[in-house]
Amino acid sequence: MLKKRGWAAVEKARSIQTTTERERAWIEAIGTFYRDWDKLDHRHRAQAYENAMEQLYRGHPQDQEAAVFYALALNATAL
Repeated sequence: MLKKRGWAAVEKARSIQTTTERERAWIEAIGTFYRDWDKLDHRHRAQAYENAMEQLYRGHPQDQEAAVFYALALNATAL
């Protein structure tokens, strides 16, 4: 049950004291993918993750990792 474990990892990450807004943004971005894992299909969750990564990238345009993960999310959701 990887999705359930993924959600548990997100909850654990949220419980750890983060020091920057950027760190919290990364945690929340992956949280959008695992949120409602038991109710939403993969396509809807992937689209939510893509949107979250777009916001993360736009908020931190100098962050090369954000650019890469946003590009991967775009690729994953392309029809």
